[in-house]
Amino acid sequence: MFAFNHDKVAKSTSYILDDIGSTFFAPLVSIGEALRRCKIFLWLQEEKLRYTTVRELDRLNDDYLDDIGIKKRSDIRPIANALVRHRREKQDRPKRS
Repeated sequence: MFAFNHDKVAKSTSYILDDIGSTFFAPLVSIGEALRRCKIFLWLQEEKLRYTTVRELDRLNDDYLDDIGIKKRSDIRPIANALVRHRREKQDRPKRS
């Protein structure tokens, strides 16, 4: 039988995985950046946020909705729309250095 140092093996394995990961995932990052600028992709993200917000607020009972300031269930969709609009405006603002 032979003995080996588990710490050294784990350390060398992590270096290998870092190298492999950066090799394969670097192009994916640039593709993701390009997709982020694509209007269709942004629209899909907004629709997912809107749908998820409506679904989560619909699951709450009336007492919980009242606690967070929603008086009627008919106010859920306008609130979700305002959330998406606010997010869009925040993304459109130029970033300060």
